[in-house]
Amino acid sequence: MTTTRVPQDVLRHADALLALVRDGAQVVSQSRCVDHLLDIYNEATEPGVRTEVCTWIGRFGKRTMISTEEVQAAALDICAAAAVEQAFEHLVIGA
Repeated sequence: MTTTRVPQDVLRHADALLALVRDGAQVVSQSRCVDHLLDIYNEATEPGVRTEVCTWIGRFGKRTMISTEEVQAAALDICAAAAVEQAFEHLVIGA
């Protein structure tokens, strides 16, 4: 059995996203969250990761503040999508 890993570029940006909520604030700026999500999108090559990032950008779209729970959920969902993509990478045909 192999261990599933999240690519380092996704982890680095997810960690930066999580850093927004480490100071104890209850909400963070939507623009800062979206900036980090766009960084993840730009570095990710996996379609599942990009889809998950787009989903979260859509959820944050017309708001000014995002709760810390939502930021944490976004980071965890994106890392989970990256882990799944990595786990099944060997099954991609034509890559």
